[in-house]
Amino acid sequence: MGKQTNKKNSNFGGVWTEKKLIIIEKYLNFYTTALKKQKFTKVYIDAFAGSGFIEKKNGEVLIGSALLSLNYEFDEYYFLDINKDNLFQLEEQAKILFPNKINKIRFIHGDSNTELKMILKGMNEYQRGVIFLDPFSMELEWDILNLIQITGILDIWYLFPFSAVNRNLYKDGKIPQAIKDKLNIIFGDDEWETALYKKTPQTTLDGDRILEKADADKIRNYILTKMEKIFPYVSKESTFLKTDNNSPLFLLCYAISNPSPSATSLGDKVVKDIIRSIK
Repeated sequence: MGKQTNKKNSNFGGVWTEKKLIIIEKYLNFYTTALKKQKFTKVYIDAFAGSGFIEKKNGEVLIGSALLSLNYEFDEYYFLDINKDNLFQLEEQAKILFPNKINKIRFIHGDSNTELKMILKGMNEYQRGVIFLDPFSMELEWDILNLIQITGILDIWYLFPFSAVNRNLYKDGKIPQAIKDKLNIIFGDDEWETALYKKTPQTTLDGDRILEKADADKIRNYILTKMEKIFPYVSKESTFLKTDNNSPLFLLCYAISNPSPSATSLGDKVVKDIIRSIK
């Protein structure tokens, strides 16, 4: 099982953070407007909710995704975090800023992988919703994506920890077993070993073939291809969020678990417009 960090979400933000929040907020605005007259119970799940605020290195404080979601009309909100202090701060801010919605919110303390499994298994056909997966690092188990797909009712935004994964994909391919185990959890299996490395004609002094690691675009394509094996729709617009030095930090992925052609067609159009508007 993926071990979830207890680190707070403060002092961890940059330009990429603002882009992420703009995309999520634009999508929530679209989603709640589109389903406004539908009779479904609308659900929003923030699986790594944090304290409600994100502090950038320059001291600027941004409102996080959980509090942003309360600006939009859902019938149920699930805010999960393993850090009890984060969750307490989030609840206190929600009480102050959205007192009329506090009874619609479930603040859940615990490992998000464990808690999500219970929440997702309780979803039903009378619900529709959005789930935002924003782990601090390599914490999310790939199996969670399979469970999301089984619901058939959720739209997914997954901030895949690209930089963390890329750092653990050693250039020479000589990866310790403990790290391989972590990669197997985040990718769902060990196929990445052959998919993301290829043998070159060159050999080491010991006669072993030297491995060549896939570049960032190939790793991105591998992640999206794996998601396409699960979900009926995965956006080709799924985009890198980069550091100030233009290095890929996260891969923001969008997918739909609802197999309805009308749902996937509309989602495709909207996400293209949203992501292209901030590039």
